[in-house]
Amino acid sequence: MISVNNSFYWIPSVGNFPGIDSILGDEEGNVFTIQATIADDHKSPKDRIKKVWGQLCLEVRTNHIWHFVVITDKEQAANGYVMKFSKQLHMFTLGDTHAQVQVWAGVLRS
Repeated sequence: MISVNNSFYWIPSVGNFPGIDSILGDEEGNVFTIQATIADDHKSPKDRIKKVWGQLCLEVRTNHIWHFVVITDKEQAANGYVMKFSKQLHMFTLGDTHAQVQVWAGVLRS
């Protein structure tokens, strides 16, 4: 179980959370699960976010706002991810509660 008191940045080992490259938490109570990709389509991040959620201490799981951030190289893909995953992550179960995960995307052009 990972416990945090302040801001944190966590890079899981490759085999732990396929599709989640890192997790960032801030002092304002946000947890950002981050995925960088050049693919035009991906499976839902629900299971991966639940797995990350299960590895964090109870205080972080329940007292933080959850976000999923996709970094990609094409604006069209970024917009598509936000639309697709916003619907999938609007209300789903994290532990015993329903949570809304805010979805963001950024474009890094080469």
